[in-house]
Amino acid sequence: MATITVGSGGDHASIQAALSAGAVSNGDTIQLVSGYSVDERIQPSGLDNITVVGDVENPGNYDVYYSNPGTSYGFKTIDMNNCTNWTFKGFKGRYTGGFTVSSGFLHGGYNSNGGHLLEDLIIETSGYYGAAGLGDNTTYRRCKFDGSSHTAADNAYLLGPESTNGSGSLVESCLVLNSSYACIYLGTAGNPGPTIKNTTVYNNRTTGNASSIGIYILGDNAKVYNTTVGMDCLTSDGFTNDKALFFGSPTTSTASHCVLWGSRWGDNSDINSNVGST
Repeated sequence: MATITVGSGGDHASIQAALSAGAVSNGDTIQLVSGYSVDERIQPSGLDNITVVGDVENPGNYDVYYSNPGTSYGFKTIDMNNCTNWTFKGFKGRYTGGFTVSSGFLHGGYNSNGGHLLEDLIIETSGYYGAAGLGDNTTYRRCKFDGSSHTAADNAYLLGPESTNGSGSLVESCLVLNSSYACIYLGTAGNPGPTIKNTTVYNNRTTGNASSIGIYILGDNAKVYNTTVGMDCLTSDGFTNDKALFFGSPTTSTASHCVLWGSRWGDNSDINSNVGST
């Protein structure tokens, strides 16, 4: 298990340069050099137990981003394939390119993946996703997800959706801001649902999809604790169907010690469930 430094003066110029050189093996740590700022598309494949870290005390000084200059369809900053148990922590991750469906910052690949940890990150996206396609038992802790740079009135997701049959994710102490559709969209039908706690979701966009949802959850026995959701997307800006918390397909679900506000859905309820008991 080696530590590979990337950035100016490091072992390699960038994350993708280290991957392309075959310098990264299972269990390694990729340490970003202070001031890291590289515009590139990162495509790891078949690697497990990798840590990518900047500095949890100063994540804004480490900028992992991709501008997608050709506005290629569906490109992400980090596009993983068959990777498990990665840790991302202590940096700013951005997708700054033009909006296309399936574009965004981080995607797990919808293949065999899971067990990831995203911690102390600032994630900003002008694309379709912030972080999505991640598998079972992925944890998001002390992260800020921000979609304020969305300019298109299209469906976009800041956190989620998960990979096929994804289950058991945990969102803890996160801040999720300004998606043009769903701020958090996690869980899959028929599988154990996610747990979301100590998290704040706020949406005050002035343009976006007519339906805007703070937290949309699928899966059985999903739980939301100590969480505040504020939907401040106005009907005058085209938002007619806001919902603070929506349980999509649970057998049972729990919401406890939450503040849920701003529904403009047809039933005017800030929390509801399609099936099961809440």
